[in-house]
Amino acid sequence: MRQYLVVVRAGPNSFHRRLIAEDPARNWDCWVNWYAEGAPEDVAERYVLGGINKFEGLEQLLARWEGPFPYRYVLSLDDDVDFAPGGISRLFAVCDRNDLFLVQPSLGWDSFYSHDITLRNPACLRRRVSFIEVMAPCFSAAALELLRPTFLLTRSTWGIDLAWTVRCGDTHPMHVVDEVRAVHTKPIERNSGAFYRMLRASGVDPQAELAEVLKQLPPGRFRAANRAAGHAFRPGIPRAVAPLAMWFFEHMKWLAKVNQSVRRKLRRRAARRAAAGAG
Repeated sequence: MRQYLVVVRAGPNSFHRRLIAEDPARNWDCWVNWYAEGAPEDVAERYVLGGINKFEGLEQLLARWEGPFPYRYVLSLDDDVDFAPGGISRLFAVCDRNDLFLVQPSLGWDSFYSHDITLRNPACLRRRVSFIEVMAPCFSAAALELLRPTFLLTRSTWGIDLAWTVRCGDTHPMHVVDEVRAVHTKPIERNSGAFYRMLRASGVDPQAELAEVLKQLPPGRFRAANRAAGHAFRPGIPRAVAPLAMWFFEHMKWLAKVNQSVRRKLRRRAARRAAAGAG
């Protein structure tokens, strides 16, 4: 058993097989939580089917564990999030070396994304932030204990990460790790995506669930932003200049938004052409 754990919410095209193959000296075990029955394989340490979403699946896995949970950090990963070879092992090493509480990898500017704060800032090794999203959160053992009661708040997962912001507050720092970059390879299709179609078929309204979570939480605490302090800047950037460099790259992230918009339009155009050709 290794020190760290990756739990992948996986479908048939999950990246977990390649992430394992490209990291032969990996420091993490992999548990695969299928959302649809996968083809037989034995590349990961454990397989399980269950849960309507990734956190229901993770909660079921944790509930089945007998005795003290042995892993120092747990990364809960969507199956369409990609890393460079060895990237996940580097993420865990950064977390442990710096005793980080709750983190996520930064997203490349070529990713599909929802929040500017999650995009990589080239001036930083890591940034202390007010918000970590549900796509690829990495929990320390202490964070897992603190935040586990939030995992079943909603079936859509909407609002769960807002509850983390409140529970962590000013006491438990959250960080985006800029020195480890991931890529979210697929857009979030709230109208046509398989997960959202399943939610509608089950009578689940993500917006309504989010509204219910917001009613339970203190108002005015949910701006996804860098904190005023607590950042680690890249070596070689003069200390006096580093905050300005960080500010500059944060304000250039509109370029990623433009890129994402163009790529979405191209995907939709290609899908329409494919549908027309099939017809």
